[in-house]
Amino acid sequence: MKIRLTLIALFVFNLTLTSLLSAQSDQGKKVKTRYLQLPNYELNSVDVGAISVDYAVGPSAFGQEKLKDTKSMCVPKGGGLKDVVEVTTYYYEVPFDQPASYMVAKDGQGNVVYAEEVTAPTPSVAKFGFDECKNWVAETVKKSWAKDQAKFKSNVSATEASRIDELVNQSVRTNVFPSFFYEEFKVYTAKGKSFDYAELDEGQTMALSAYESFQDQGPNADGMEKLRTAIQVWEKELEALDTDNKKSRINKSIGKGLYENLTNAYMYVYDLKKAIKAGNAGMELYGNFSNDRSNALAARVSQLRSRQLGVSKTQ
Repeated sequence: MKIRLTLIALFVFNLTLTSLLSAQSDQGKKVKTRYLQLPNYELNSVDVGAISVDYAVGPSAFGQEKLKDTKSMCVPKGGGLKDVVEVTTYYYEVPFDQPASYMVAKDGQGNVVYAEEVTAPTPSVAKFGFDECKNWVAETVKKSWAKDQAKFKSNVSATEASRIDELVNQSVRTNVFPSFFYEEFKVYTAKGKSFDYAELDEGQTMALSAYESFQDQGPNADGMEKLRTAIQVWEKELEALDTDNKKSRINKSIGKGLYENLTNAYMYVYDLKKAIKAGNAGMELYGNFSNDRSNALAARVSQLRSRQLGVSKTQ
């Protein structure tokens, strides 16, 4: 009886393994490429080389400091980690306004081609002497504040200036000048012993070749044509998508890969409307399930929506 049960278990295991091996699923290959991001104005009517950028930052006002206390984990003088104790320490909470900042880009004739409020005025709080064990007596932090408050406020203002400067530079790169960004993702085909996926393999090969050419040359006519041909292949195959049958030639697993292909490809041929539509369709196949791929697809769709305005103004 024991031997018979073992044979049955082995038969079931082999049957399951065979089923898994013959099931249809997607198969991806990684590619490194780069995308030319277009600015938020009409490229054909502006000399990009003559554009100048200015920005202004409002004042960073400080409010009245307030003495606060907190619990800090401190090591007594001469002690070690085993001697750590919880101590009440004191600090100053200093209200301040994160300043507004504005960026303006102008063409060679002084016409505004892009303007943005990069940061809005925002109430915030800075902490002086926070979680410092030396401030276990209130008088200690009071003396430090009297001595170093000007330096502290200067440092806070400098940190804010650096933060805003980086945000402005990021906005300039994104919205004012054409710029490349580099990325890596997978291009999918399908595998399964029961069906022929030669066309999907060919579509994958063409797309990989196109993306590799973008990495070397930037957008080029040959690469764009290959990508558009691959798009036609994927769109045609998705007409046979059957999400309810795992054994169908184009099942849900394969459909996810094809929609990811279309999302990226439509973005690279600057048809962001169709890229967003494909991304949303792919997200529907994931439903409530979440993993690295679904999260990356959601992030891509969000990214596409933010770029849609810039592309529409340059076509």
